[in-house]
Amino acid sequence: MKTGTKIIAGSVAVASLAGLKVFYDVNYGTKRNIRYIEKKIKPLRKTKPRCEYEDDGSYALIKDKYDTFKILQLSDMHIGGGWLSVNEDQFAIDTISELVHKTQPDLVVITGDLVYSRPKTTFNMNNLNSMRIIAKLMEKLDVWYTVTFGNHDAEYFATHTRSEVKEFFMNQRHCLLTDPNPEVTGESNHIVKIRNDDGTLNNAMIMIDSNSYPEAMGKGGYDCIHDDQVEWYETQMNKLKEEENGNNNSLLFTHIPLKEYSKAWKLYKNNNDKVKYFIGNAEEKISYSKYASRIFDVLLECGGTKGIFCGHDHLNDFSIEYKGIRLTYSKSLDCLLYAKNLSGHRGGTVIELDYDGTFTVEHISNKMG
Repeated sequence: MKTGTKIIAGSVAVASLAGLKVFYDVNYGTKRNIRYIEKKIKPLRKTKPRCEYEDDGSYALIKDKYDTFKILQLSDMHIGGGWLSVNEDQFAIDTISELVHKTQPDLVVITGDLVYSRPKTTFNMNNLNSMRIIAKLMEKLDVWYTVTFGNHDAEYFATHTRSEVKEFFMNQRHCLLTDPNPEVTGESNHIVKIRNDDGTLNNAMIMIDSNSYPEAMGKGGYDCIHDDQVEWYETQMNKLKEEENGNNNSLLFTHIPLKEYSKAWKLYKNNNDKVKYFIGNAEEKISYSKYASRIFDVLLECGGTKGIFCGHDHLNDFSIEYKGIRLTYSKSLDCLLYAKNLSGHRGGTVIELDYDGTFTVEHISNKMG
């Protein structure tokens, strides 16, 4: 072999090894934390509620006759999935596991920003790898769960689309995400029904995708709930009323807060008696979409939805009632972005359903704050 050929071959070999190393490093964070989950995380030792697949393409969980039904809302996990975020991801895994074991939920609802796969922060663009960490964790915990997506879950540089991520979760054993109306905007609009032991509807958990950004590459601010999604919601509420003897009790879960969160909080701060305060505070700007959505007005018209639950703003965790609807921020799970500012904020939100469909809300902090 000629000297020049040897040099070229050697260079190719070195480049190949370097490429393999980069590939290994990119997947290192995901592999390490999946191994960590396999070895360290213990399943929840609790009998899960019975799950049934209904004719309309949704899942229903059957509530025990004598107990309240407990939902744990988790939001803004921001799993990085890369080798730069290994320690932060592991801290989030431990926090989620702690909260699940502490609260013993019948259902976990994850309201968006499951991942944050940005190269600069995590050395990872593979958002599906990051999702694999969360799915592995929830399956190991052995709990029913469902998700609605946030603005960071499939950004413009991500390797997988929101549709591909949706398909991944729909194939997980314990995930109750369905896609009954794929033509509607968004990739995580669906319903999970909670039924009493006699088969009557207790509440419908309505998940609505608040989408991400209205323009390419994250420009133009946050998106909103679109008109066709509002129509989908209205159709579902009317259908529930028709099929459940006039009962369309429901709670709505989304990622980005509605504009009404800001309106209601301002009224509360001005001591307006139109707002009823329960818990929490606002310690950062309420980041609602600047684009108008009809969803809140239609909620009022339909009459069955008594609570809205969101995430997105990590330092806001208030719960207040406005026009008869409880507006609640979940505590954040973020261990990656502005985690140092989350002391006292990190945790989740517990919603307990009574037999008559009424509910209570409580924030739960993790022991490390």
